[in-house]
Amino acid sequence: MKTGKLPNTLLERLIRTDNTDPSVLVGPRTGVDGAVVALSECDLIAVSDPVTFETDRVGEHLAAINANDIAVMGGWPLYLLCVILLPPYMDESGVVRLFEGVKEAASKYNISLIGGHTEITDAVTRPVVSGTMLGVSLKKDFPTAARPGDVIIQINPVAVEGAVILAGCHRERLTACGAGRELIDAAAGLGDRYGLCIAAPAALCLEHDIRVMHDVTEGGICGALSEMALSSGCDFVIDRASILTDPAACEICRLLGIEILGLIGSGSLLVVVDGADADPLLDALRGQGYEASAIGRAVKGCGRSRFSDGSPWPEILRDELARITES
Repeated sequence: MKTGKLPNTLLERLIRTDNTDPSVLVGPRTGVDGAVVALSECDLIAVSDPVTFETDRVGEHLAAINANDIAVMGGWPLYLLCVILLPPYMDESGVVRLFEGVKEAASKYNISLIGGHTEITDAVTRPVVSGTMLGVSLKKDFPTAARPGDVIIQINPVAVEGAVILAGCHRERLTACGAGRELIDAAAGLGDRYGLCIAAPAALCLEHDIRVMHDVTEGGICGALSEMALSSGCDFVIDRASILTDPAACEICRLLGIEILGLIGSGSLLVVVDGADADPLLDALRGQGYEASAIGRAVKGCGRSRFSDGSPWPEILRDELARITES
């Protein structure tokens, strides 16, 4: 099989369970980022996500992607456990830098690093860092599906994370394709400009009539929208021209022949909201300095996504970062 996420059709079969524990409020489902378990005092949200791609900011990415999964389930991230697998070629200074990066990122997001596991193994050819994050629900009975008539809102541009990784780890390739230093530096700085963690805007969204939220990760915004539509059982009709992008990310994707809508994009958040509450939510987000755009609507259907202008929906079988890295 090729690198990247498992196909949704296969994943849906694999994660089916016969769990009957009434404390499990949300179990494994495609398009849903975490589990929710009812405890006596609150609802616990648990998520897991690894960083397997090459990046010089592994700690930042690990903390952000796991915190994002907690946030889109209507919660706030609190605790992190890490499993760190290191290849034999790494020296002590490299290990120290990796650990310091994880601790620094956890501190940045006010998350407590509470444990995990570390080992050196020849089973990996570069560091693989996996996180399990725990958080608490900020909103009881948080819904996880769109309804016909709902509006789909995007917060912050697509492909920020992918652009940062490409600019940091593929600088020579970009230069060979004609990218200048100014462009590469602009792309590398997108993570600092927009941030990779969407916990704060997600918490703001909980003050409105939210149906479901989803962060944009592997497979880009097209992959995220496809997952949300499939999980909801609605069709999503998307106005391609309304999708938020950044000029630097667009240009490096053009130079590398990448479909920007299929590039990994932590830092961008998708929110489905009741149609009557869409404008108030957009006003609230923009008032706090976030870029936000209504990019489409949910309609009756069978869980598919399509563009309103009739242009073909990109078939993102795996993330564009994985494809370009192997080419």
